[in-house]
Amino acid sequence: MKKLSVKNILSLVIGVIVVVGAIVGLYFAFRPEEKQISLFANDITLSAGSSKRIEYQCSENDAVVTIEISDKTVAKVEGEILYGLKEGTTQAKISASTSESKASVVIKIVVTRAENGQITDLPSEINLFLLDKELEQARNDGFDNTIAFNLFRDCTVEAESDVVKISKNNIVANKEGVTNVIFKSDNDTQQVRVNVAKIDPVFHSTVSNVEMMPFDQFEIDYQITPAYYTGNAEVLFESDSGYVEFDGNKMLAKTSGSGTVRVLLNGENVFEFDFLIKANMSFVVFGEQNCAFENGVLKVLENQNVCFGLNVTSLAGELVNTVDWQVESQDFEITREMNYIRFSASSGGKIVLKSQKLVSTIEIKVEVVQEL
Repeated sequence: MKKLSVKNILSLVIGVIVVVGAIVGLYFAFRPEEKQISLFANDITLSAGSSKRIEYQCSENDAVVTIEISDKTVAKVEGEILYGLKEGTTQAKISASTSESKASVVIKIVVTRAENGQITDLPSEINLFLLDKELEQARNDGFDNTIAFNLFRDCTVEAESDVVKISKNNIVANKEGVTNVIFKSDNDTQQVRVNVAKIDPVFHSTVSNVEMMPFDQFEIDYQITPAYYTGNAEVLFESDSGYVEFDGNKMLAKTSGSGTVRVLLNGENVFEFDFLIKANMSFVVFGEQNCAFENGVLKVLENQNVCFGLNVTSLAGELVNTVDWQVESQDFEITREMNYIRFSASSGGKIVLKSQKLVSTIEIKVEVVQEL
């Protein structure tokens, strides 16, 4: 094989260099011209509590523009709107970019004293509510236990009472009442009146005119709103008659009769409905001596010899023989003479009449009174 001389090698290298140079020259001669972005913006001065649009000029209409604030305690930006938060100086970096190029410019942001002399962005009066549950729902309904504030300049913050608490840049409801929050800075003072209220629970029910049989049980459906009411919601059911008794929201029919159920919410009467208990039998209690039967309650004179009678009839109107009925009481010593019952009472209680044969029970509530 013939060896290449030094002259031939040099010629070959020079040829390669010439070809590469020609290719590079052609690339730079015919490559597309890169677009340069021109971006310009002026410095901005605004007062604390005010806002301004950030004006800038960008040579590319399709450029993506972003704005970033250096000190976010002095100012903030939302979109292209600049908000002055407190006295001070910071910078804003405006950046523009396309798929081919990008550019940025930094401007100075000066936030001056609030024009109206305010120290915070709070109004002169605010309303807060005592909330300890379902906060998200309460806030969606326009109720809140906290309000945040921005300080336009350094100051001291103090609440006049413990109706509210100050936590960083937040006023938080603590208890029901009215107070003032005082902001002091240099020679300026801003006073904010704060009203704190509780949200009362409200009882709702569609129950009305309940009809039952003796020993039936009826569940009283109800709702307490709103879900974020303040504190507790204690619901009690009561009736002056001796015809029903309650276990929570369950009403148990004891004997035939009618009356009214009252609903107490935190001790306040908020709802009522009527009931009627129908039995296969009806009974009539009549007072003979020192007593009277009213609204399912036997009222008797204190420490007096009491005598009352009892007549029981079927739905057909036939008199039911009660001789074999058992008469019991854990509260009184009972003497029975046919359909008449005698006893003496110094305090209230009840008398129970039972018929095993008819599978029936009559309960008579006894109440001691001074006069009839």
